Amino acid sequence: MPSDAASVREDIDIAAWRSATFRDKIQFNTKILRADLANFFLYQFRCVDGFLITGKNSGTHWLKFMLSCAIAHEFGVSPPRFSSGVEANAIIGHPSRPPMYAALPRIGSAHTIPSKAFAWRWLNRLAPHPPVVVLVRDIRSAMLSNYVKWKDSYNVPLSDYVRGDPSGKRFIADIWWYIHFFNRWGTIQQKRPENVLILRYEDLLQDPATALSLAARHWGLHLSPPAIDAAMPYASRKGIAEKLDPAFGETVIPAPSAKRMLGFANADHDFIDDMFAKHLRHSLGYDLRTSSFRVSR
Repeated sequence: MPSDAASVREDIDIAAWRSATFRDKIQFNTKILRADLANFFLYQFRCVDGFLITGKNSGTHWLKFMLSCAIAHEFGVSPPRFSSGVEANAIIGHPSRPPMYAALPRIGSAHTIPSKAFAWRWLNRLAPHPPVVVLVRDIRSAMLSNYVKWKDSYNVPLSDYVRGDPSGKRFIADIWWYIHFFNRWGTIQQKRPENVLILRYEDLLQDPATALSLAARHWGLHLSPPAIDAAMPYASRKGIAEKLDPAFGETVIPAPSAKRMLGFANADHDFIDDMFAKHLRHSLGYDLRTSSFRVSR
């Protein structure tokens, strides 16, 4: 009798798991469908000279500020005073904001995940949009950074955050968001490599000067060696932190000690690996199935 009861419980657990998995897929695919039908950001703001699209917690403020300083030097204007807050958007910012310098090339920045229609080459031939630079980061690192930054707002254990919310309502960015971001931009870049350039945070960290030059060239901008040099004082964590706006309340650069105190449990890694195997179609150059974060068993 006990064995029969255990078998019934196991059947119930499997059925509940399958039901939850099916519900997650429905919610996730519904969210993607909405973006595919409604998100035409690249057309809405096609008046800019280029787009800088970044994964959340993937070095947005860092790359944007270095590029802003290089462009400012090249065109002989003052660089932004701060690397965060409103003034950080003086040269590169959301394209809905009016530009501070009308004569400068205008680069629009956002975290957008656009419609899959942008992967259609025939559509881009009929209605082209400006070139796009996409900044990405290893998903596990980005997730940890996001959790540390918004931990107090989320108010859930790390393991709950790892499971995420496929509807996109609970978290600012979670594994579902990053998979959607990687898949969509990976598809668009694969179909239209001449229009979309993928930059990796880790490559930016290793060789920031080359990354800045690649981004500028993709937008059709010339940044001279002195302009690139003008950005190099901010190539380090310390350099960018010293330019943060003290009046800006958002934690742009979490303390390294905060991340060191956290780590994914092996069950979390198993879940992430399973998610990647089931849903991730574009790794964008990362070996996301293996991780230096994993704890030895």
